[in-house]
Amino acid sequence: MNDLNGKQISHYLLQEKLGQGGMGIVYKAIDQRLGRNVAIKLLPDDFANDTVHTERFINEAKVTSALDHPNICTVHEIDRTEQGQLFIVMSCYTGESLAQKLRRGKLPLEEAVDIVTQIAAGLAAAHRKDIVHRDIKPGNIFITEDGLVKLLDFGIAKIIDSELTRPDTMIGTMIYCAPEQLRKEAVDARTDIWATGVLFYQMLTGEHPFPGDNIQVTFYSILNETPRPARELNPDIPEKLEQVLDRLLQKDPDERYQDAGALSAALEPTADHSPVKMPPEREPRSRLRSIRYLSLFAAVLLLVALLIPGLIDRCTPRPRTLRVMVLPFESLNNGEENAIFAEGMTEEVINHISQLPGLEVISKTTSQYYRNSGMPVDQIGKELKLTNLVRGSVQKSGDRLRISVNLVDIQRQTNLWAESYDRQMEDIFDIQNEIAENITDSLQINMKMPLRERLQRPPTTNLEAYNLYIKGRYNWNKRTPASLQLALDFFREATEKDTAYALAYSGVADALSLFTSLEYGVVPAHITMPAAQQAAQRAVALDPYLPQAHTSLANVLLVYEWNWPAAEKEFLRAIELDPNYPTARQWYAVMLMVAGRSEEALTQIRQAQELDPSSPVINSEVGWQLRYARRYDEALAQFQENLRMDPDFVVTQVNIGYTLAAKGEFKRAADYFERARKLSGDHPLTIASLGYARGSAGDRRFAMETLKALEEIAGSGHYVHPLYFALVYLGLHDNDQVFAYLEEAYDQRAGYMIYLEVDPLVDQLRDDPRLAELMRKTGFKWRHLE
Repeated sequence: MNDLNGKQISHYLLQEKLGQGGMGIVYKAIDQRLGRNVAIKLLPDDFANDTVHTERFINEAKVTSALDHPNICTVHEIDRTEQGQLFIVMSCYTGESLAQKLRRGKLPLEEAVDIVTQIAAGLAAAHRKDIVHRDIKPGNIFITEDGLVKLLDFGIAKIIDSELTRPDTMIGTMIYCAPEQLRKEAVDARTDIWATGVLFYQMLTGEHPFPGDNIQVTFYSILNETPRPARELNPDIPEKLEQVLDRLLQKDPDERYQDAGALSAALEPTADHSPVKMPPEREPRSRLRSIRYLSLFAAVLLLVALLIPGLIDRCTPRPRTLRVMVLPFESLNNGEENAIFAEGMTEEVINHISQLPGLEVISKTTSQYYRNSGMPVDQIGKELKLTNLVRGSVQKSGDRLRISVNLVDIQRQTNLWAESYDRQMEDIFDIQNEIAENITDSLQINMKMPLRERLQRPPTTNLEAYNLYIKGRYNWNKRTPASLQLALDFFREATEKDTAYALAYSGVADALSLFTSLEYGVVPAHITMPAAQQAAQRAVALDPYLPQAHTSLANVLLVYEWNWPAAEKEFLRAIELDPNYPTARQWYAVMLMVAGRSEEALTQIRQAQELDPSSPVINSEVGWQLRYARRYDEALAQFQENLRMDPDFVVTQVNIGYTLAAKGEFKRAADYFERARKLSGDHPLTIASLGYARGSAGDRRFAMETLKALEEIAGSGHYVHPLYFALVYLGLHDNDQVFAYLEEAYDQRAGYMIYLEVDPLVDQLRDDPRLAELMRKTGFKWRHLE
């Protein structure tokens, strides 16, 4: 549906979009006949020919208009536009939803009791007319500025004994569904009582009574588990009030309050100022037998729900793990600056939702690959085993920004949620947060308050620093010496604009670390790694909950400090904070492999590969790990797959060469090193690798010429990693020179030193006592030295 701001519908002038839900889009409008503000709810175009949704929309108007009560939203009329689109005219209120309040945490005791008392009063009016709401949740409770509670969205309300919905249809929002809804049994007023109890528990404690990492876990909890006592989470709750909560959340409807009127009575203050009084208890029953029976019955129903497709409608439990990919946001403007901004938008959304529980989020590298593949959505979903896909576009016009996003259900090929944001550029951080919140709500992910609050805090509020950071990350991902220097410059400038920008400090650490690696060899480790360590430590200090910061620090501890216990602690913390961050798992796999824990290493790198299956860097690391494990044929198979995906990736060519060399196939290895040399433009690593292979194959003359070439490069003022020289001498079997350059690498604290135990290259040195001494000096926890 296009933006209708400023459009005329009948005698109503639409002013601004207030929100959008599954059953309609709501606009603030002016009633030009009566001169008052109203809210207009329009049935989306997609549902115009959908009989079920049309009936529910009309039902909302009929049911709500029949309920004249101060705690129920007032409906003035229902009509159609000239184009035939249904719309409902309602009163327009100023305030906020209960969902917005709960995002800030638990409510004061008096406010919570007041809100639930008003909810009960509104429901009592509905129940007296045999109307059950069936979708009581925070988003359907509105609190006006003067504290008046309004019940919204009676679209799926059921008039008892009506035929609006079939008996076998389940409707309602999963985490507020009562057990009888999940079991597809008859619903009545007591179903609303249960949902009110869930809301009340959340208001008083700040947590859901049936927490779970995903819908399936919550489904099981609702049927089988008892909520944690509310007073354990909030000791200020009076005992009698906790008794009210307990009765609201009884799994057997007969043991709850029988209607909202009974709940209202229970909430009335008593003469002795006790917060609540309890109605007479029902006749005692055999609770143990009832609970045992219910648990067994619920378990059987759970299995049936999992095995029979279509058993439940809106309350259908999701698969145990939702698997989501965010396609790169499309820039609707030309130019690299705009493309970088759109890519940064993609990365921020991924960073945000990847920390959600019960969610696997595919990395940006893979999403970029599939965006460029031209594959249809259903094929992408099938290949990556996705449950959902996020798509978006970004358009900039001066200081204005228009972002459109939709969340697709892969199996049904329908939108779960869609929204357009037309805001000022300075609102970018609010937009990112709203997108993530809407994705979270649409996937019905139960997120605990501390995590929600953390994710609501933007990494920076400085727009200039943000733009510099996304430019830095864009260049860091290119992984060339020139782009790394650009990345470092952008990251550093971002920290100057915002000295509390933890992500930017993490970027500084990552760029400096790559500078010293064997693949790039731009500068000695002992020159730049202290600055990398300082930046990583600063990032962790600024934001202890930032997974990228812990990963950056872990990497420094691993490759520079050679301290794997400390590194492992940081890696594990990063993965705990964001299980979907593939770089953390990739680098942790390196640590595990060099520490002699090869099976664990392969598990971690495979998990990284699942999260980022199209990343050339991670796929190369999979092969590299197999090479360290001496599984050469498997490594070569992985590298060949990498070449299929990206035949010009230099690292893959080099990796194949070294794997072949480990098998003694030096001439074939030399062919791959030669290709790498040409692709890289004579990078010193490829020159040295070719010299090593040719020397190992018996061509001493070529190896000696290679040494001269490296010396000339060094003489021209460029840094040449000492291990490049060591490689060539390794091919010449000149162990004295090999150890001389290894000692130089040790003095420079080169990251490669951690691989001495596992690299097949070093196997020819195993019997030399100088190798054991060199490893001893590193202080690393080598297996045979422990």
